[in-house]
Amino acid sequence: MNSKKKKKKTGESCPLDQNDLKELTTVYDNKEVDTGEVEGEVELLTADLIREGLKFATSMEQRFIAHEPE
Repeated sequence: MNSKKKKKKTGESCPLDQNDLKELTTVYDNKEVDTGEVEGEVELLTADLIREGLKFATSMEQRFIAHEPE
């Protein structure tokens, strides 16, 4: 077999659209109440939210690279 799969470089992104990740993953924002119980608040991850997180992670990576001691 002559498989020509292109390997992704670290940090290479894939284009996402609104429908890609509507219900792929769920995030639980756990909040502890006075009774000691934890109640879960469910929030769906959307493509926009993931894009925003990736942009933030990239900007933080650039900040750390720029401030690395030599």
